[in-house]
Amino acid sequence: MIVHPAHPKSLHVSSWSSVSRLTVRVGFLARGRAKVEFPDGCTCEYIAPAADVLEAGHRDWVVGSESAVLVEVDFRDETSKRGGLPAEHRHE
Repeated sequence: MIVHPAHPKSLHVSSWSSVSRLTVRVGFLARGRAKVEFPDGCTCEYIAPAADVLEAGHRDWVVGSESAVLVEVDFRDETSKRGGLPAEHRHE
């Protein structure tokens, strides 16, 4: 998926102001930068090339002037289970 920085959308092409929290994502940021925010206020930033594993409940958007290119592995509702990932973001 390619998302342009001037586009006022998250990486999942949902408006930042009205986006529902997103489901688990496993992917690879091939180009660009992305910032991620979780409901508890935790944030992280990915700069390509970078693998990312994001628990459910996140919001994300492109950072800077370069388009972001993201390759996702998506098993729909099975992504967490198949990847052995927690269902939501938490601190242990």
